[in-house]
Amino acid sequence: LGIRDWGGLVIMSGAGLLHLGACEIQLGSLRCIGISSDDILGLRELRVPPAGILVIENLTPFQACLEHFGGNGSVLLVWSGGFPNRGVKKLLEEAARQKATIRVWCDLDLGGIRIARLIHEITGGVSQPVLMNAATLEWSAIASPLSAENIARIRRDLEQHPNAVLSDTLRAILAKRAWVEQEALLRSPGPLFEVLASGYANGAHC
Repeated sequence: LGIRDWGGLVIMSGAGLLHLGACEIQLGSLRCIGISSDDILGLRELRVPPAGILVIENLTPFQACLEHFGGNGSVLLVWSGGFPNRGVKKLLEEAARQKATIRVWCDLDLGGIRIARLIHEITGGVSQPVLMNAATLEWSAIASPLSAENIARIRRDLEQHPNAVLSDTLRAILAKRAWVEQEALLRSPGPLFEVLASGYANGAHC
């Protein structure tokens, strides 16, 4: 079918340094940058800023975080583009090897939780979810109803992985019969960014 794990981009913003072969890139010198996965696979050096990395599933929340945190020089923002491609995996593996702080923010649904679990696996258990607990589900003023198909998929996942990362959040989603997109949380940017900033400061699991 011509489907290949090729051609993906790693889109980043904020702070940090990448050394790719003969090319050295100070991420803070540009508002946002996209680098091919193939170039990231040749990574020679990664310098992670003090507050570490925040991986964001969707593009609009990534843009919102770029606007809020991009210029403070303390965090590296990475758009996962849904499930991370080879370049994002390489970047996260190197950050985990350095024992850098890695946080993950995804939709509060089965897909988002599976992305967070995959990143948890990629990083050897180092990554921490943020804004992905039951309290966030209740806090959101906007939620979408679960379809019968999604209810069945969540039940099946909980049967197969009852103690997996964020299984309690899945149970809360199932109990509420609703899921929350990251974009819905942008309606309350003050509290949202307070939680994210607090996470940067103290490693809080939100």
